Amino acid sequence: MFALMGGAALWLVLSSGLGLIASIKFHLPSFLAGSAWLFYGRVFPASTNALVYSFAIPSGLSVGLWLLARLGRVPVAQPWLVAVAAKLWHIGVLVGLLGILGGDATGFEWLEMPRYAAVILFVAFLLIALHGIVTHHARSRRGQEEDSSRGRDVRLVATAATLYPSQWFVLAALFWFPWIYSTGNMLLLIFPVRGVAQAAIQWWFSGNLLFVWLSLAGLGASFYFLPKLSGRPLQSHYLALFAFLTLILFKT
Repeated sequence: MFALMGGAALWLVLSSGLGLIASIKFHLPSFLAGSAWLFYGRVFPASTNALVYSFAIPSGLSVGLWLLARLGRVPVAQPWLVAVAAKLWHIGVLVGLLGILGGDATGFEWLEMPRYAAVILFVAFLLIALHGIVTHHARSRRGQEEDSSRGRDVRLVATAATLYPSQWFVLAALFWFPWIYSTGNMLLLIFPVRGVAQAAIQWWFSGNLLFVWLSLAGLGASFYFLPKLSGRPLQSHYLALFAFLTLILFKT
């Protein structure tokens, strides 16, 4: 998890620098005009993609894996493989940003990274998500075994297997990104649809990435840290379930 969060912190500085360059060039086009790599049409999408793909998503993954391990009372499954996948993710981001700055962007907002970088990102995220699911599975099995060994009845064993709201959001986020990212790339870059369908799919992907995935990651952390910091238990699991289902069903 340190590889995810540490890399995200470094990328945040770089994305801020790219954003500053883009902001200056928007008002002063002659600034760094001698370098084609730093044209506004390249540096601006590079800065926005860096902010989301190199900072927001790795940070959300890092916190999500920590929550699954913390709430499940188990260590993260195969942490060294998670570290390798995290480094692979950062390599994919670097390749994608270089592709954008080099003029190889796709032209679709939030999907500007070239296909060769998208493959690296997809594989890296899939590896992290699989280990998150394995971590959660170990939690479920261990919780039931511990409750059974203590002689608790069936009702308490079932209660021990019940998920805390943060786990709903984290598990949904682990599924959501591979689905929308593979669908967006498939229909826009690999087997591209035509006409107005391209704009609809690009809008669908952007909405799911910015409003659904980031919300899943943020709310998952909020449902854990706010009761923890305030020293008060969660008021209602049913309202949390309502928020979860509303986000999933009506923001998709």
